[in-house]
Amino acid sequence: MQILPETVVVPQRLPPEERLFRHAKRPSWGVGLWVREEPTRRRLRFQDGETRAFKRGHYDKLKPVDDAKVDVDDVFADLQRDEADARAQEAEAAPE
Repeated sequence: MQILPETVVVPQRLPPEERLFRHAKRPSWGVGLWVREEPTRRRLRFQDGETRAFKRGHYDKLKPVDDAKVDVDDVFADLQRDEADARAQEAEAAPE
């Protein structure tokens, strides 16, 4: 899938197989779930527990996962749960 820079993408509307990526040079991060699209960057939550931002122009480093090698449904569910937990913790820690 190629997404043009002008296109507004809501990753949550995409099927799981279009939201999972690996960084071409950082395999130790594991699979990343595309969680947010911003005007100049994309944010992915990786299996190592970190959320990382990638600026436009660096998206080519994110390679779609091979669904023959990765159980897309299980990885997607795990990463989605991790992201929801992280957001809940952020909300709890935010001053009111």
